Amino acid sequence: MVTVEQLSYFQKIYDQEMDRCGELVNRGKLYLSVVTLYMGLLGVAANKVVPNLGDSGVVVSIYLLGFALFSIALVFIVKAIGIYQYVYPSDPETILKSYDTKWPDNERFFLERIAELSAAFKYNHPLNEKRASYLKLSSWLMVSGVICQAFILASLTYNQ
Repeated sequence: MVTVEQLSYFQKIYDQEMDRCGELVNRGKLYLSVVTLYMGLLGVAANKVVPNLGDSGVVVSIYLLGFALFSIALVFIVKAIGIYQYVYPSDPETILKSYDTKWPDNERFFLERIAELSAAFKYNHPLNEKRASYLKLSSWLMVSGVICQAFILASLTYNQ
């Protein structure tokens, strides 16, 4: 016989995945703040930095590469925090309508709720994995962009 405890186990797994979704969105918002601030600073400083880079095509290319890496990171961050269609189990109105005349016994009712939670988890988990992979990629792109900018800063310091 299916028990309330078994149902709560599946509910807990589903809730953990939805909590993970919230955490990933919050991380994406943080990344978005960082990358837009950094790109803004790069844009504002460009007319002061670029003339000081000299005639070195390599240094200018690295500056542009750093900016491009941040731009690509921005795209992946926006994709990560974008709108996803998640599945939510147990719509109460639908459940009530499905049992118009005769309410099922507890075992059947709990089995159906477990099936709904399992299906929702199976659908939502890959979306969170995709979101996490976009954020991971964007974090590496941002780190690479910072490394490029550190090279530019070192080059400017060395040339003066």
